Amino acid sequence: MVKLSWTNPQSDDFVGSFVVRNRFHPPKSPLDGVKLYAGRDEYTFDNFGNANIAKYYSVFSYDNVPNYSPSAGLHYLVHETIPIDENFDDFDSLLNEYGINDGDKD
Repeated sequence: MVKLSWTNPQSDDFVGSFVVRNRFHPPKSPLDGVKLYAGRDEYTFDNFGNANIAKYYSVFSYDNVPNYSPSAGLHYLVHETIPIDENFDDFDSLLNEYGINDGDKD
């Protein structure tokens, strides 16, 4: 899970912030990627994407029209992978535990 935080603008026209994720390039508009959040908070979590894959995030503020601001963005890089629980049985053992194996072909 990735936590993103920002500071909302101090403006009477401010309605909310719109957060977008794109795996391939910095989002250039609110429609240029996967919407993660829209609202007045100053943080959100990306718990939908894979934390082991590099990606780009952009935050856009918007008003009632809605007009969107230029983006504030970042590039999330992966320097360390998330460790896998070493106590987890291998896949074949898991299949055997549930009575599923290569010999069971219906």
